[in-house]
Amino acid sequence: MVNNFASDNIRSYTGGMKDDFDSYDNVVRQNNGPMQVFHVHFHITLNPRPEQGLKVGWPMQKVEQSDLTATLDRIKKKL
Repeated sequence: MVNNFASDNIRSYTGGMKDDFDSYDNVVRQNNGPMQVFHVHFHITLNPRPEQGLKVGWPMQKVEQSDLTATLDRIKKKL
């Protein structure tokens, strides 16, 4: 059931996000390790495109709250 959900919904959703985030490639990761309660969740991360160079780590950036809210609104519309 989870595999069908992932292939049918998550991939189509992240493909739709591509237009909204032009400087990034979308990557869907399932980072489940040992867990106390069985569950599944996915991380949708925005990776720099090859021409921007590969960075290892999670660099912090200052972002205005209004920009975060606008991004959240765009993602909600895709859902």
